[in-house]
Amino acid sequence: MDYKDEQQSSFSSQDEAIHAAAAGTAEEDGNTRFSVVALVFGILSILTICCCGSVVIAPIGLLLSILALVKKKAGKNLAITGTVLSSLSLIVTIALLIAMAPIIEHSEEIAMDYAQLVMEQDEVFPQYENDKTLPSYLKKYTESPYSDYLKDRFKIDFYTIMDVLDQQYRDGKFTKPSDLKGLVELTSDSQTGLIYDGTAAIFE
Repeated sequence: MDYKDEQQSSFSSQDEAIHAAAAGTAEEDGNTRFSVVALVFGILSILTICCCGSVVIAPIGLLLSILALVKKKAGKNLAITGTVLSSLSLIVTIALLIAMAPIIEHSEEIAMDYAQLVMEQDEVFPQYENDKTLPSYLKKYTESPYSDYLKDRFKIDFYTIMDVLDQQYRDGKFTKPSDLKGLVELTSDSQTGLIYDGTAAIFE
């Protein structure tokens, strides 16, 4: 082999090495992006627990994270973090759904009663502050199954909730009638969320 052939062979080897390195870098970047997407879904699943968005997002994030780990490519730490976040949000979401199961079937009725309370707040709360009297549509919450649920799950009664709502009313922070626009279009899940918004201060 003459000098010219050796040079060509050398250049060819260098080109192959450069192409191989470039291909490896591109593959690594691609796998890293896959892990980043899995991490993003994990973060989103945590952020959407409050509105039950994690029911959909967490399984997707968990699947993407597992796939990234199975590939054993770049972004392993990102994939592990995504797995932890998605798993945690899924566990919390399932726990919340189990906790809410006894009253989910009553969610529409609860939302309607809450809406009526909002509309009649200027009559209901002054009367409640005076002698703890509840309007007829709220008295059922002092009885089973609602009272049992509140006592067993949260160690409170309905009057505790009313005290919190009354304080919000006095502070000017209670839901305004104008905020109820479009209530009839709400789904059962968002109706439950509406009740939660009004009572969240109890569990903080």
